[in-house]
Amino acid sequence: MPMLKIETNLDTSTWGDEIFKPLISELAVATNHPEQLICINASGNQNISFGGSNDPCSIVHFELIEQINEEKNSQYATIIFKHLKTKGIPNDRTLIMFTELKNENIAWNGSLLSQK
Repeated sequence: MPMLKIETNLDTSTWGDEIFKPLISELAVATNHPEQLICINASGNQNISFGGSNDPCSIVHFELIEQINEEKNSQYATIIFKHLKTKGIPNDRTLIMFTELKNENIAWNGSLLSQK
């Protein structure tokens, strides 16, 4: 269950299918997970300064079970950078952190993933 959290100082209220659908689709292929299990949370209008500037920027967290390694992270980063750039957030003002999760630490659909 990949989870992408995007925090940005831009207004994300107009972000919708034009960014989420292709982003979910590409991440589904990259992670080999069905699209319906990919979750994105975009939080806009955050008080974020990057390098002492309030120009458009973002802090991104990508969390998933396994599949966190240099090769895969590079692939995920390319996808994420590409889509954020379409929203006016330059690559050099985006910080992406990758976190590997464990089945026993995630619950969905009434039970822990380790119990499915």
